[in-house]
Amino acid sequence: MAAHLSGAIAAALLAISCAAPPAMPAEAPPPPAVASARGYGRLDPAIIQRILRQNRGRFRRCYEDGLRASPNLQSRVVVFFVIDRNGAVSHAHDAGSDLPDSGTIGCIVRAVYGLSFPAPEGGVVTVSYPFLFSPGGD
Repeated sequence: MAAHLSGAIAAALLAISCAAPPAMPAEAPPPPAVASARGYGRLDPAIIQRILRQNRGRFRRCYEDGLRASPNLQSRVVVFFVIDRNGAVSHAHDAGSDLPDSGTIGCIVRAVYGLSFPAPEGGVVTVSYPFLFSPGGD
């Protein structure tokens, strides 16, 4: 009986470990693109994603301010930023956004400057991150 039970547990664990990871919701932004250029450090993209998601209220407030002036405002804002050796954002700028409101883009870029990340291993990290916005979205 014990051998059968341990075999059943092993089979269940194998099934769990082989299962495909759950799909991400459709509105979740893709993971950030972290540059791996020579001389740059390393920071797990999942950590960058988590910190950006934890601070999404900052970015959403910028977008909602833009909505007051333009109720149908929707689009994508791409921000390129540099995480320095201490985990602070040392540089950020618009990297090809198609949102037609420069004030909203500027607000989002400034909000990125206020973020803190863990110190990267081995140097600075560059990130290009898309923020997707639509009225009523999260």
